[in-house]
Amino acid sequence: MITGLIMCLFFVCLCFIVQLPQANSQESEWLIQLHAYYAPYANALSSISIFLAYIGGAPLSSGIVLLLSALAYVKKRGDLSIFAITAFVGAVAMGWLFKEIIARPRPQ
Repeated sequence: MITGLIMCLFFVCLCFIVQLPQANSQESEWLIQLHAYYAPYANALSSISIFLAYIGGAPLSSGIVLLLSALAYVKKRGDLSIFAITAFVGAVAMGWLFKEIIARPRPQ
């Protein structure tokens, strides 16, 4: 329960963060310089990033959660099945909310 209250407080504080256009442009410049530094490794890093994004994406994650939930239900652990589905739906909802709240423009 304490963890839930801490997360709720964190979420409320996050809602009051004001985005500064100057900070966003400075972040963009820093990312451009960082990209130029790692340019020789760009292909390897891009392929690793794409692979990790695919593994952590909703289609594969939902398949794993449904498989584990079905396995838990078959083993007479309905509570574990409900917990897994609820945790997955909560994680997807929080990810969507954070993307909507922290809407930064993409660098050009």
